[in-house]
Amino acid sequence: MEEAEWKKHINPDLVTYIKFNMPWCDFLLPGMCANPAVLEGVVETVKDYVDDIYLIEGIAAARQSFKKGCEINRYTDIVNKATKSIHLLNVGIEKMQEVSIDGVPFPIKIPKILLKEDKNYISVSPIKTHSIAKYSGVLKNSFGVTHHKRVLYHFHLDKVIAGVNKAINPNFGVLDGTVGLEGNGPANGRPIKLNRILCSGDLVALDFVGCRTAHINPFEVPNIIECEKVFEKNVQSIKIRGPLVRKEFEPAKPQKYAQLMFWLMRHGITRKIMFDWLWWLGTWGVKQIRNFWYWRQGKKYVNNFFYAHPKYKEIYGVI
Repeated sequence: MEEAEWKKHINPDLVTYIKFNMPWCDFLLPGMCANPAVLEGVVETVKDYVDDIYLIEGIAAARQSFKKGCEINRYTDIVNKATKSIHLLNVGIEKMQEVSIDGVPFPIKIPKILLKEDKNYISVSPIKTHSIAKYSGVLKNSFGVTHHKRVLYHFHLDKVIAGVNKAINPNFGVLDGTVGLEGNGPANGRPIKLNRILCSGDLVALDFVGCRTAHINPFEVPNIIECEKVFEKNVQSIKIRGPLVRKEFEPAKPQKYAQLMFWLMRHGITRKIMFDWLWWLGTWGVKQIRNFWYWRQGKKYVNNFFYAHPKYKEIYGVI
């Protein structure tokens, strides 16, 4: 963060929202959520410089527990150890405001507190492959604050990601490459050690370099290209301080349950049935599918990762 001159991008007199990435709350999977040591490092870096700090994520779907997810990933420990008043906040249940985005035929719901101009907003996300977006980083991370039925936004995902970032206007990004996630991310992938952290006040440039780090062509990631247009950035002029460490990530493949949801969304009557009348039944089903995957496959990934990299057991509090 010091190399990226973070103080140039952060106002010391404002409340600071640090958006960590936690797409699933029911199990521990390194690389799926922000590394607690990295998140704590961000907090420790800014805490004496800014006003109140809120660690935020938007959890309101699939019958998940924000509290449980924060405990599993040790984010609660960060708050408990802090010498300054730091708050965990589930913005998924905060009051929403509808925002119109060019190219999206319906308004997007975003927490009102994140639309204020007098704030700092830092996006902290792992480097991940993604079965729908292809790549997930600091730009995609902000998609997680939108209304809990955000699955309905996926038909216009790239424009929504760009629009949400434009509306929130992030100040700074921390791309957590200590442990990434390859394969079927964002929540069903395999942890991969990269041992790298990237930071910038330019989130488009940051994700562009993050893609290169994972051997993903950023020009084939539509949400980055859309954000480049919306923020009028020139990714050809990126300057990098320090060596660029690269490791090839296994790409994500389409997941069958997600393909089924998209098929249901294409038809008016099935969309109404599944996403209005039977919404909670559908979220319960997704919960069972993902938790069954973890029991059958994901737990093996975790055990193999900790066996290969035992120092991470202490970071994640695994005995």
